[in-house]
Amino acid sequence: MTILLLGFKESGDVTAMEPFYHEMVRRGFKPNCMTYNIRIDAYYKKGCLGDGLRLLEEMERLHCLPTLETITTLIHGAGVQRYKFRNGIDGRDGAKADKVRWRYVSHDVLRNDEGEWHRGCLRAYDKMSKRNFVPKSRTVVMLMKFFCENQHLQQGLHLWDYLVQKGQCR
Repeated sequence: MTILLLGFKESGDVTAMEPFYHEMVRRGFKPNCMTYNIRIDAYYKKGCLGDGLRLLEEMERLHCLPTLETITTLIHGAGVQRYKFRNGIDGRDGAKADKVRWRYVSHDVLRNDEGEWHRGCLRAYDKMSKRNFVPKSRTVVMLMKFFCENQHLQQGLHLWDYLVQKGQCR
């Protein structure tokens, strides 16, 4: 069942993936971390940051603790969406957005998208460090860049100290 769910995710069709997931649960399949990771990754690849965070909260409510893969999926997915947003790439068609396309988007919408990404990244980092996960290099790079760009220098230093304590930096 998980392999089929993964196939739906890889197709990029979240609207087909979700009914399949609910049918799995209806038939008695108990979701696990892998199931949630697949769904979170699918939502993030579609730019649905809020839905990915909602699934993280659902996992915790059901006592299905997030893994390092869950947290890095959240961080990387948010980073990719932020990159697309900042560089004007419209996630629906992959085309480079020009000034005309973005002219009618209000500043509040842009701030809300950026704020959601910001909060999501901080929440994912907080969960990662509380669970003593050691992130891979690409996650560290993305986090450090995020902390520096958003003037969270104390958190950047905290991450560095955390990595040193875990024996990752010498």
